[in-house]
Amino acid sequence: MNNWTSARLADITSKIGSGATPLGGEQAYKDQGIALIRSLNVHDGEFRWRDLAFLDQGQADRLNNVSVERGDVLLNITGASIARCCVVPDEALPARVNQHVSILRARKDVVLPQFLQYQLIAPDTKANLIDVGEGAGSTRQALTKAQLQAILIQLPASLGEQHRIVTILDEAFEGIATAKAHAEQNLRNAKSLITTRLAQLFRPDGDMVRLADLAISISDGDHAPPPKASAGVPFITISNINKESRQIDFSETFLVSQAYFDELKTHRRPQPGDVLYTVTGSFGIPVLIEEDRAFCFQRHIGLVRPKPDVDGKWLSYALLSPMAFAQADAGATGTAQRTVSLNVLRNMQMPKLSIEEQRYQAKGLDALAAEVARLASIYQRKLTALTELQQSLLHQAFTGQL
Repeated sequence: MNNWTSARLADITSKIGSGATPLGGEQAYKDQGIALIRSLNVHDGEFRWRDLAFLDQGQADRLNNVSVERGDVLLNITGASIARCCVVPDEALPARVNQHVSILRARKDVVLPQFLQYQLIAPDTKANLIDVGEGAGSTRQALTKAQLQAILIQLPASLGEQHRIVTILDEAFEGIATAKAHAEQNLRNAKSLITTRLAQLFRPDGDMVRLADLAISISDGDHAPPPKASAGVPFITISNINKESRQIDFSETFLVSQAYFDELKTHRRPQPGDVLYTVTGSFGIPVLIEEDRAFCFQRHIGLVRPKPDVDGKWLSYALLSPMAFAQADAGATGTAQRTVSLNVLRNMQMPKLSIEEQRYQAKGLDALAAEVARLASIYQRKLTALTELQQSLLHQAFTGQL
């Protein structure tokens, strides 16, 4: 890499500094005013406008020392988003940053802001930043000002060469961003096919019955935390239920003794064909029990045991439908953590169909779910390939191959 040089970040910037949260935290945020940029707005090579906070003039004046200027490079310096980086867009100004974001003000006679951004999100530099942040010895990843000042940046001495590289990367990244947006939209469209079909099949008309009329029993799990054991039967909580897959993750459960499990009433011991249903917090997630596996569960999860003339798989789809969620949502109580009572669950209205019709609908929905999974896998692979292409281009740019 002829005519490239290595410099400390401190030597190619005129400012490295982070901000603070205004007094009152989020309660002090306004609907409009001067932008307060937080780590959730800063992504690699991209500024995200969603949930951008605003300050009034008085609050902003107290953060004047972290005013953002045109061309500033923003770098996340704490937490899970550490080392994400972008150039602030002109449209976001005037702005301040909070304590989780650092302003890197490039010396524009030495380095172009866009070049610095690309350098910081290049695989090698980003890995170095993350390693430095993790090496701070705290439980939370963090990059200090001193650590940032010492970071080594590779750059051509010529601003013209920097501009050439930036132009190539800008054009390539714009095309990749467009392709990603299309793939992401296709992924959303694919996932919405199930919801659309469920809305068509499960409507509040025709012959309807209460959920309780379709079930042998509707109950919830243990109200008191059971004693843990070193061996025995898994005890699952609502955190063990995956919202996307509607499956139970048994890898993070604790155990209760076999004796404790054996003393539980049968309606608290799931069996194949039962449907679990989350009733607190992230309520409305049905899980069909297909495997004959012993486990027990907490009170934030309900259990619906269908009658012999009710297909469990069909019932799980019915409880997943927009119609069912609307009823649960309307009946949920509480503010910080909303809960669907067993009474609301028992009185939810469901279509009355023969078991043959239920199985026919469930078979069609299974086929649609399999097709959606196939399409989602294709679009996810495209997104992964596009991300890998970005990383490859950045690697080439900063190893003198562009």
